[in-house]
Formats: sequence, C-alpha cells, structure tokens
Amino acid sequence: MSKSSKLPKVPTSKKLIAKPVLSPSFVAANGASIPDGDTFVGTGTEATSLTDVTLVAGAEYVLTEGVDAVTGTVDDDSILAAPGALSPLDEIDGGAGNDTLKLTDGGIHSLYTVGKFTSVETILGSDTDDSISLRADQLQDVKLIDGGENHSEWGDRIFIEGTTIDLTGITIQNVENIYLISDGATITVEDIAKVKLIDGRSTSDDKLIVTHGILSDAELQELHDRGIDTIFDESGERSTNTAPTIGGLNGDTVKTSAGGTALLDLGGNATVTSDDPTLDGLEVISYSSGEFQLGIQTRPNEVELTDGYNWLSGVIIDGIEIGYLASDNGGWYLNIAFNEKATPARIEKLLSALSYTNLSPDPNISETHYVEVIVADKGGRIAEATVAVTIEPSTTSEPNGSPTDLELNGTTILENSAGGTKIGSFWAASEPNAYLTYEILLSDGTWGDTDGRFVIYGDDLEVADGAVLDYETQASHTITIRVTDEAGQSAQKTFTITVGDVSPEQINGTPGRDSLVGGAGKDILNGGADADTMVGGAGDDVYHVDDAGDVIIDTSGDDVVLTTVDYVAHDGIEDIIAGGDAVYLTGNAGNNAIEANSSDNVINGLGGDDRLYGESGNDTMDGGDGNDMLNGGTGNDRMIGGSGNDIYHVDSKGDVVVEAKNGGTDLVYSAVSYTLASNLENLVGTGAAALTLMGNSLANGILGNDAKNTIKGGAGNDTVNGGGGNDVLYGGKGKDVFVFNTPLNKKTNKDKIADWSARDDVIHLENQVFTALKAGKLGKSSFVLGDKAKDKNDFVGYNKKTGDLWYDANGSKAGGQVVFANIGKDKKIAFNDFFVI
Repeated sequence: MSKSSKLPKVPTSKKLIAKPVLSPSFVAANGASIPDGDTFVGTGTEATSLTDVTLVAGAEYVLTEGVDAVTGTVDDDSILAAPGALSPLDEIDGGAGNDTLKLTDGGIHSLYTVGKFTSVETILGSDTDDSISLRADQLQDVKLIDGGENHSEWGDRIFIEGTTIDLTGITIQNVENIYLISDGATITVEDIAKVKLIDGRSTSDDKLIVTHGILSDAELQELHDRGIDTIFDESGERSTNTAPTIGGLNGDTVKTSAGGTALLDLGGNATVTSDDPTLDGLEVISYSSGEFQLGIQTRPNEVELTDGYNWLSGVIIDGIEIGYLASDNGGWYLNIAFNEKATPARIEKLLSALSYTNLSPDPNISETHYVEVIVADKGGRIAEATVAVTIEPSTTSEPNGSPTDLELNGTTILENSAGGTKIGSFWAASEPNAYLTYEILLSDGTWGDTDGRFVIYGDDLEVADGAVLDYETQASHTITIRVTDEAGQSAQKTFTITVGDVSPEQINGTPGRDSLVGGAGKDILNGGADADTMVGGAGDDVYHVDDAGDVIIDTSGDDVVLTTVDYVAHDGIEDIIAGGDAVYLTGNAGNNAIEANSSDNVINGLGGDDRLYGESGNDTMDGGDGNDMLNGGTGNDRMIGGSGNDIYHVDSKGDVVVEAKNGGTDLVYSAVSYTLASNLENLVGTGAAALTLMGNSLANGILGNDAKNTIKGGAGNDTVNGGGGNDVLYGGKGKDVFVFNTPLNKKTNKDKIADWSARDDVIHLENQVFTALKAGKLGKSSFVLGDKAKDKNDFVGYNKKTGDLWYDANGSKAGGQVVFANIGKDKKIAFNDFFVI
C-alpha cells in the first residue's frame, strides 16, 4: 500500500512535506560576475571566448542563471550560488583542494538539477532558511553540509533524491531535517545524532541502516513515526513498521433513499490494525456529484461530538476524547486529527458511526456514490477503503403506505460479546422524515424491544445484557423484526444473526463460586474471586487462578496457569506464570515451564524436563528429575538441578548452583566471573564484560565470551576455549586441550596460554578458520619453528624468540601470517601437539 496522506497536520501529513519542484533553479558562487554560457578553468586565464576576465588561483566564483561550467584549482576554491543560478547544463568541478559551495541567499537551492557536481567538499548554507536539494550521487565527495546560522521556526532542510544514500563520513550541522524524496530509498548513517534528522514521511519502503550505535525502543518508534519503514542498527536486529489496515469495510455497498441516512460500516464489523499503539488521522471523502453530507452518527456515551461539525469539535469515544474535527461543516469531506488516545479499537468504533445522508429533494433519485475512508499513522502510512452508497427511489407509492424495504446492515456478532455490543442498524423506506419504530418478536407472540438474546435501541440491534451467545452451543439465531410508522402502518421481516467463533474464547465467572467449562478450541477461563472450578476441554487453554481453592481440570492441549497464589500443577497443566507477591510454584511429572514474579519465590519442577525462570527477586529453584533449565533472573538465586543434564544461568555473584554427584552432565552460562561448583562440568561466559572463569577437579569444558577473559581449567583434563578477545588461558593440572575456533585477528583475538605443557597439552585448530589445514593430526611438513614460513606447506609456526604461535594460509608467500596465540618464549612444541578439527 502506498504511503501518503491528505491530512493537514504538519508533522504527521506527508502531503505537507512536499517534494521540491523538479525544475532548473539555483546555485551560485562568489567572485566576479560571469556572463552566461562561459567555461572557466580556475588555474589562470579564462577561456578564449572572454578576454576581459582573468581568474587567479583560489578565486571565488559566482554562477549565473545561464549555463555555466566551472573547474576549480588545486587550492581551496569557493563557488557562490543564489536561488535560480543552477540549471541542468551547469557543470561544477571543484578540482583539488577543499572546495566550498556557498549559498548566498535563503530559498530553494535545487542542486540536484545540475548536470555535473564533483570534487566539492563543503556545502555552506546562508544565514536564512535554506532548502538544499541533492541527488544521492552528488554526495560522493562531500565531507560537510552546514546549514548556516539560522534561528527561524523552519530552519534549514536537506532533500535527497535517490535510492542509495550514504551519509557516513559526512558531517551535517545546523540542519533541522533531512527529507527522503524517492520511494524505496536505503540510507546509511554512522551515528544516532544524524539518524534523528531523517524524515521519510513523503515516501514509502524506506530502509535505514545505522552502522554504529544501538537504538532504544523509543528511538525506533520515533523514527517509524517519521516515516522510516525498516531500520537496522549495529545490533543487526530489524525493526519494521507497516501501513495500518482497514478490514470489513472495503467493497461494501449500503443503501438509502432521498433524505435518508446510511451507516457506511455495513454489519458494524469494520476493523483497524496498526503496528503503532495509536493512529494519527482519519479522512472520509467523496468526489461524487450530488447533494449529500458525510457525518458521524452520534450515540450517547459512546460516540459524541463536543461542538457538532464545527472546526476543532472534539471527537469522543466511550467518554474519551481521541481527536478533533480538522474540517468544517461536514459535506463532501470529513477530516479528524487524532491524539495519543486514538487506539485502533476506538477508531473501529468511530468507523461504525460514519454516515452518509442524501439531501436530494427528488424521491425518484437513483444514483451510486462512492465514499473513501482513509486512516493514517504518524509516519504517513495509510489504509484505504471504499464504500458504495446506492440511492434508490422510495417504493412507497401513496401517502400513509406501510414502510417497505426493511433491512439490517449487520448480521454477525462474535460469541460472548458483552451486552450492549452493536450488531447492526435497521433501515426502511417510508414517507420522508417519518418516525419509525422497530420491535422484535417475543416467544409468546407479542412484540417488544428485547427477547433476552437481543435488544433494540432506536434503530440499532445490540446484544442484550446478560445474554450469552456461544458459538459452540448455537452458531446462528433467527429473529423477526417489525417496523411501524407514525400512522400505525407496519411491515415485518425475518433475519438470521450469525455467531462468530472466537479462539481463544474468553469465559469469565462472577465474584462467587463458579463452574466454567470451555469448548473444543482455545479458551481463557477466569473464575474471578472465590474458589472456582474450571474445565478447559480440548485445545490450548489459559486459566486465571486467584484463590487457593480454585480447581483446574484439563487433559489435553498445551495449557497455561496465570496465578497470584501458591500453586501446584495438576496433571495436564504444562506452564505456570506467577503475578502478585511471593509464591510457591510446583510443577508435575510432565515437562513444565514455570515463570516466577519479581518477589522472592520458591519453584519446584518435580519430574520432567522443566524450564524454571525467576525475575528480580532472590529465588530458590529445584529442577527435580529430568534435564532442566534454571534461570533465576536478577537477584541472588539458589538453583538446584537434581538428576539429569541440567543448564544453569548465572547473572549475579550471589547466585548459588547446587548439583548432585553423578547428577548428569551439566552446563553453566555465566555473565559474571564464576568458579564451577562441585559436580558441574561445563562453563560458558556470556555478555560483553571481561570475565574470570574457573573450573574444578572434574574434566571441564570452559568457553569465554568475546571480551578479554582469564580462563583457568583446574585439576581435571579440561577443554579451554577463550572465544573472541585477547584471553589468558590456563589448563591447570591434567591433560588439557586449548581450542582456537574464532576468526583470527592479531590485534583483537590473540590469546596467551600461560601454562603450556608439551607433555600434557594439545592445541585444537578449527579448519573453518584455519582453512589451509585438513581435519586430523597436523602434518609434520605443515609446522615450522621460526618467525615465518620457509616453504609453501608451512602453515603453522612457533617463534621461540617471542613465544608467538602463528598461522599463514599462504605458506611462504607474502602477506598471510596472523599470530593467534602466545605460549611463552623457548617452549617445547612440535607438529604432533596440534590437531585439526
């Protein structure tokens, strides 16, 4: 969907952030005035077509409004431009030196129209408002864009045309905004300060790449609000924002007659979705000829206007003001500017109230008008829907005839909708301006305003208070409606109301003891206060537990319990999530995921392969039997793995890990310096901080992060891997393995083996990094003692004088050597101390 908007608010409307007019205009330079059509070379005398002007090196040049070609000198030249001086046939070449294009007067400087623009390093704005328009290819030599000293409301702005824009290495100062003017543009910048100038609200499919710095969620949202659709920062994470959507409205046809009113939302089922929590504006517009008025059908306490259709009249949905009218008096155009409370749900309710009123005095009118509904987000992305309004002649042939053409414009409702939820509106043809009354047929044969399932308010059909419309119980309901005019003439018609299935289905109890039963699909059961019994049935169900006496019965699906009290999982329950205060949470024999709250909690997984999560409190966790994962979150946590191959996450020096003897092969991930406790085998450093990681008496596997770590293996036969960074490695006692499997870099990834023992230790080299080596034992001919390779097969070497271990993918050819470790000077080491993995 294209991204544009007709809304009038300046920062949120793409229409007002106009693209510069693409016509020959201006750029000028400083110095003696240059007649039209001349070419100047700044190294001395001008071309032979002029004999009365001699230019000295480093002079200032002024461009004319004609066709100019200027070539600078080896010195620092200045070229002056006023609005109107640039044309498509102009050629500007600054030559060597640090050359400057000076904009002498404020206005629109359409540099992008110039045929050639190279070797100019600085663009300097005037001391008033400048709009500088460039092509992306014209930025290749630019190092500085300075908007100049300016303190006005609008300030200086840059407009860039092109789909590949690289602003890295360009200093931009005294500029308020950088506007993209080409769809599908990719713009690359290197710092967050520059990022905050970029605006893509007049274009679509923009992509921003930030090479240095990580954007916060708030900064990402701000950029999306400025029209940038896709963002990548240094983290490599992708953030996208797509256009909103309008569902259930586009292509609808509604009917009315002369003097009649029709709601545009046939069925009252229009939906709005958005990546943003709130939206920016709504337009309702019809270019059809004829007499009509677009409006909003107000409903007390639901949809209201504070001052009718007057400009700035507030728009109120369910008692909350979500915006104001930015147009006046209705008619063919209705414009609403939203505020931060305009959520998609509230806008959906507003769409259900949009109306078309035909004002023609001709009862025989027969026309079709088209109404366009447009919703825009803050970034200028829009959703559009078109509704056809058919105006038909009234079928009432004589005064005081019965109403005809009884219709209901909505006949579907989602199951379990609350009382008061609108289903649709009635309409019938009758005498102009006649007052019509609608009634529903009751089970005893009489007529009234409610049959217990549905209720009529005015001309609206709604769900009755207390009614439960359940899809699984009854998927449709038949109703008969009677319409009566002021003369007592009536007509009736039968309609079918379809109940839509909801998955998951929300089932709520009362403040007392309830028994709630779910259906075959996904259900959410909340008994409320007191002890309730909840039966989920088939499907993946969610239960709310707030009383120790709550009972859950579930035998199938992947089910979740949300609890604020102590809870023991019954059979059939998979996951538990706690809220509220400190609780005791206990799993069952299955594979449970249990997540605590921010207090000091106690969690027991019991049997199965469990995943236990804490938050900010000091938690106690016991995985029990099975292969468990324990993560206490922040705080000082006690984690007990029990039997099985367990995984622990440590992020505080106060965390304690307790593992049973012969309790499986276990792994600790640690974001802080850590020493493996008894019975733990493996340790991995995480995060970005430099760590000290230490083993125990077992055969440990220890892996560092990308920082500068110190790793000590302990007494067993250990496998030590520093990871990235310049690490210090100790194997300790035993027969140890030192692993090198990260990308080589002699400055940032050079490890020191502090206790190398040729008798006990071995070095493993990953052949995806050491690409010249084949898997298996290192060949004798591939190793050399010395500071460089002696023949083409010398790939690995040891320099006794420095202690460095080096790798050279080129053998004896120049340029391939990289030092990857140091084992100390004059150490004993040979080819058979290496193994290629």
